[in-house]
Amino acid sequence: MKIHSIVIIAGFISLASCQPKNKTDELAKELCICLRPMIEVYERMGAQMEGADEDQIVTVLEELEALAAESEACANKITEKYGDLADREAELEPALRKACPDIMQRMDEFNSSMEDM
Repeated sequence: MKIHSIVIIAGFISLASCQPKNKTDELAKELCICLRPMIEVYERMGAQMEGADEDQIVTVLEELEALAAESEACANKITEKYGDLADREAELEPALRKACPDIMQRMDEFNSSMEDM
């Protein structure tokens, strides 16, 4: 489950590549909209998981799974609109950092913690 969500977030970053430069900021804003619900759930998860019972954990994981499906649908719409974005990751990352610095900071923290595993 956790890996599935990580893959979706990584997919959003990978989506970032194939539009003319003048569309980069618009694309970044759209990606931020798709990513925000997942990041908010991850932040709540950290607080809720400490001392949580099994039912609480299941509830949070179900919410995360539903948001992962919504985020995937959002990513699919972006792909339909902008095409495959994999080649523009380097160009899109600064635009994402400008459009949603809080999300990018959280993703950096998450990626760093994954490297430590």
